[in-house]
Amino acid sequence: MVWNPAGGLNREVPARMLHMVPNTAWLAHAFLGEDAAADRAEAVAAIEALLALQYDDPGKKFHGTFAQFLETPYPPEDALMWIQYDPNWRQFVGTTFALILEDFGASLPVALVARLEASFRLACDGEAAEGRLTATYANPALMASWLDAWFGRRVGDDALVARGESFARAVVAAHDESGAFEEFNSPTYYGVDLYALRLWIMFAPTEYFAEHGRRLETAVWRHVAAGYHAELRNYCGPYTRSYHPDATQSVTLFALWQWALFGRAHAPLPSLDDDVIDHCHDLTAGPVFARLAAPPGDVDLAPFTRFTGERDFAQHLPNGRVVTGGVRAEFILGAEASDNDWGGWAQFMPVTVHWREPTGAGVLWLTDPHVVRASVVDNSILLRGVTSDLVLAVSGRDVVVTDAGFTVGRLRCTVSGAAASLDSPRRVVLAPRADDLVLAFAVV
Repeated sequence: MVWNPAGGLNREVPARMLHMVPNTAWLAHAFLGEDAAADRAEAVAAIEALLALQYDDPGKKFHGTFAQFLETPYPPEDALMWIQYDPNWRQFVGTTFALILEDFGASLPVALVARLEASFRLACDGEAAEGRLTATYANPALMASWLDAWFGRRVGDDALVARGESFARAVVAAHDESGAFEEFNSPTYYGVDLYALRLWIMFAPTEYFAEHGRRLETAVWRHVAAGYHAELRNYCGPYTRSYHPDATQSVTLFALWQWALFGRAHAPLPSLDDDVIDHCHDLTAGPVFARLAAPPGDVDLAPFTRFTGERDFAQHLPNGRVVTGGVRAEFILGAEASDNDWGGWAQFMPVTVHWREPTGAGVLWLTDPHVVRASVVDNSILLRGVTSDLVLAVSGRDVVVTDAGFTVGRLRCTVSGAAASLDSPRRVVLAPRADDLVLAFAVV
């Protein structure tokens, strides 16, 4: 099985402490494609190790999923989702096992194929029994609907095919309500969405999957292209979910699709020669993505390889969410407005700025988000109804507070409606002096 690499989970977990589960499945697929018999034997051993980690415990909410890590204790009766078990492992591992059978099933031992088919049944039945998955939770929902229908088609279970397609229709309807997934502009989970949609298209259990998989795949690529800045090598925010706002400092799964289609030189990734690479465990998805990758239809892909000009974009989402963004030659601005209280969720980044520095890009973002009503207006970000201090974090550079606002490297921010101060060299505190704040940006 695959050990956690340095910086993979987070920088506080030393390397080689935990054996990783979906990552092992991804590399098992890669090893099965190698010519060496030893590599293929290693892949079979990895699959067998993963099968031993699947929970076969009907009536328990974790039934059918896999241990979070090899070292994870067996979940208790009242197991906490995400803490003591991860239900999404049913989909991540299950779909990878399905791809393994599609690509290499004829060369695997018959007994192992039978065990894999039993594993699919556990995963599909366990997900249905837990009943926790909604159509708006796009990345596992896309995988779960396909896995149900694919396995049902494989074993002649028409009811399972129908269940999978029914859920797929619900996922598509949720997307079409606004023309986007609710996990909007999430550089890692857009990568998962593309993975699932490529399965919908290439191994379609019914024509519905193929038809709508192509359409949704096109929508994802268009959304990313609208805000991508090839020279800054970054995705314009805001991000519904992000582990780090700088793609050149932390691995994102969407960047692996760019690598597969446009080459390493055009993929926004950290230096892969560093000893510690943030979120580097996701690199193990690369061979699987390369196997599935193909150019999407009816999408202008030029923004992924060169700067194609200044532009603005906007997206309305359910629950009153409004996303706005601006791509400029020297910087990109992203903002989101809604009345939702995000509870300080660290993955949600409703205000982001990336700008050009002599070496790489500078990045700042709003931390500890609660109710945020932000929008991009020309070269500024407007924040309405601010009632408490806001904190902006900066990656890699120190901030200097000025009479007019603050500076970070080449970035100048003029602040109206708030006083700027520092609570650390890389954290700006904005204390409101009016209901509405304006942050006007320039790069000099």
